[in-house]
Amino acid sequence: MLIFATKLYVKESLTDEIFIEMAVEWVSGGNNYTFEKIVWDGSEEYSVENFNKTQQFSIMKYDDAVIIHLVNKDGKIIWTNDFVLTYKEGRRILAVQLYNEAEDMSVKLPKNFNRPRLLKKIIANDFGAEDNGLAINGKPLYIDEMNIQIIENVILKRNKYMMPVVYIASNFFENKFEVDFNELAKDLAGVAHVLVETSRQVAKKLKEVTDGRNPYNGAVQIFYSHDGSQRILPDYYDNKNKFRNEIAYSVFSKLILGKIDDEFSWTKIRYNNLLKKSRDSMEIEAICDELLAEKDSIIKQNNQRINELEELNNLFRNKLLVYENRLKKDNSISDQIVALNIQEVDLYENEIKDVLLKTIESVLHNMDMDLNQMESRKYHILKSIKLQNHVTNVAEDIVEELKSILNKDGSFNSAKRKRLIDLGFEIKEGKHYKLTYKGDDRYMITLAKTSSDYRSNMNMVSKATKKIFGY
Repeated sequence: MLIFATKLYVKESLTDEIFIEMAVEWVSGGNNYTFEKIVWDGSEEYSVENFNKTQQFSIMKYDDAVIIHLVNKDGKIIWTNDFVLTYKEGRRILAVQLYNEAEDMSVKLPKNFNRPRLLKKIIANDFGAEDNGLAINGKPLYIDEMNIQIIENVILKRNKYMMPVVYIASNFFENKFEVDFNELAKDLAGVAHVLVETSRQVAKKLKEVTDGRNPYNGAVQIFYSHDGSQRILPDYYDNKNKFRNEIAYSVFSKLILGKIDDEFSWTKIRYNNLLKKSRDSMEIEAICDELLAEKDSIIKQNNQRINELEELNNLFRNKLLVYENRLKKDNSISDQIVALNIQEVDLYENEIKDVLLKTIESVLHNMDMDLNQMESRKYHILKSIKLQNHVTNVAEDIVEELKSILNKDGSFNSAKRKRLIDLGFEIKEGKHYKLTYKGDDRYMITLAKTSSDYRSNMNMVSKATKKIFGY
């Protein structure tokens, strides 16, 4: 099965001869392969096996492409590396595919794999070219207010790239990142571009120019040229490494679902070259074309079904991560879990859960006054939910901090502004101050600028906190 695939632009300086030389060095060095000394004789199709025939290395050099084909049998698992260096629309392109398969059904295929070392070496030797202006070099690109249009164009789908674009948003409160973007860029070298948001100001500007479609507060969004995008939140991962691995896994998983274009298929390239040598047999050519068309139809149907299953799998995986995360944080929770669909997202961690639990507490308080209701199934279910879960004090803490910031003197200085921003409020200044919580315009506090209007401000804060937090 195909477990890894990527296509990237490479520089003209990566000639056929240099590419073949690097491939020979790859399989000749180290302890992974046991070939005797490999010397390519310049032939169109060259192949060599190791002494016990568990490894096969092939070079195919045609007028329009160079192919490197490596098969390695590791126990009962067969690993196949395919590299195709060719041209498309006048640009030099490298396609890389990695497969593994088991000799029999009793063997469990490993989930983890390493990107082919030859690909890493090509990037390390600076043979990566540019992909619509983005360098392919295994390093992150920092997005600031000077080059913000790069990611703006990605989000608004103005520009297309051969490789996916991974955008990492900064954290609202501590101006830190939930993932090691330098290591992620290495993980995705030659596979995806990694762009890093440098400041909260960039996030605010992006929100304005993209109508709020940008990721924010530590989230990561992966943009694919033809298949939309995927947003991954850091909330459900214990550490940065797990979050980083999930991002890389998501990119790899999506790329293997794409159809392998004929110009990058080593079997089709080889077939076309053989066909050129046998043009006198039109009957054979027609039969081959018919078989290839039938095969393409089957592949198309299978890819469509794989896409459907992958979407379902991602949905279930995301839900599972949520449940696992909450189970870890609350050991008192029972094995019985109730999952509800909701379009709203937490304004702070466990906010929706808090709202539901507080509502249940209010309902139970009223039911406690009626013996008949206390004996009902409804009461027993709500009581059980209350006993098995706990409400956080985050909302109360936010309210107290807000009241502390907007204290009796009615002043509004830079220190208070920073505290409000750290608390999650965005501030717009006009005739009045307008405070929006977590960028949601439904929850806004309007404050007068003069300290003499302190009482009206406090009344407004009181009303707003009840609207946002229920207090």
